[in-house]
Amino acid sequence: MKKLLCGALLPLALISLVFFAGCPDPGTDDVWDYTVTFDKNNGTTEASPGTKKVTNPATTVDSLPTPPDRTDYTFNGWNTKENGTGDSFTADTKVTGDITVYAQWTPKPGAPLEVVNSVWAGQTPAANNTGWLTITFRAKSTSDTSYEKDMGANVAVLSYGQDNSSAVWDYSYDSTTRTGTGFSNGKSAWTGAATTWNPGAFTISSDGNTLTFSNFMGGPMDFKKVRNTDLTVVSPVPFTLGALAANLVGSVWAGSTPAASNTGWMTITFRAKATSGSAGTNETSMGENVAVISYAQDNTTAVWNYSYASSTKTGTAFTDGLTPAGAAQTWNPGAYTINEAGDEITFSSFMGSSRTFKRYR
Repeated sequence: MKKLLCGALLPLALISLVFFAGCPDPGTDDVWDYTVTFDKNNGTTEASPGTKKVTNPATTVDSLPTPPDRTDYTFNGWNTKENGTGDSFTADTKVTGDITVYAQWTPKPGAPLEVVNSVWAGQTPAANNTGWLTITFRAKSTSDTSYEKDMGANVAVLSYGQDNSSAVWDYSYDSTTRTGTGFSNGKSAWTGAATTWNPGAFTISSDGNTLTFSNFMGGPMDFKKVRNTDLTVVSPVPFTLGALAANLVGSVWAGSTPAASNTGWMTITFRAKATSGSAGTNETSMGENVAVISYAQDNTTAVWNYSYASSTKTGTAFTDGLTPAGAAQTWNPGAYTINEAGDEITFSSFMGSSRTFKRYR
């Protein structure tokens, strides 16, 4: 009888073992049901469908949705950040939780192209090609009445890290032909190159990514777009990055700030201390190398002492900001870290939170 009972129970035990071995342990995370939301990010239509589920045992979406449309733009994939600085999201991306991804857009060649809120940047031939100029097109400030009250509705801010100068200019522009007729009435509180230049006529390329002045500093000069009018940052960075110097000198970093609904743009230029001109006079008491913070939102710029240890890729602080009054002078960006790749700088507490800027040179 015992032999018969054991013989009957053995198959049942084996069946139970196989069954329960295939079931998830209720104490583990083997059961999931994640939602991926596809945000049109200024598109004129929605993605279809707008969400996708990832349920175990799947780890990716089965396929991407039909992308949204946007007038005069071409869809350029999905990204984990609105401004395109996050990670690309594809049908093969592993999903580990609920997530929203954002449509990315590229202007169609030949379509009318606006410039307000766009940012352009590039190297200039000054000081053995160490000059760096940032051009920010923005709406006229209504609070800075001393400089902009008599200017047009939209202005262009030229920020020049080489001599710590910045100026706001009137300009004219035809979005259909993508041509501008000239800059005029440059104004600033700080004497320097940016206040004396008149960049003159300019055109924007058919792909919308290059702005060319026909005669600037003695000849044609190109600047690359680094932010679109919809406030998305151009990715990848449109410049070839060289090796990062142990003291950071020669490098340029930039990015949007939360000011005025994220329309603010800040550029940080690390360079040797100036020894001549108005910048030299301002920097007499500073260390051998300085960091210039240019802030287009209120047309201010400031030069700062800084410290940096290349062995740990960390800086301890910025100190002694010098320049005429403005936001850039009152900030103390504080401690910062540079990532292992050397292409991002993160301040641990700047404007109330951790803030990261990308390297452009």
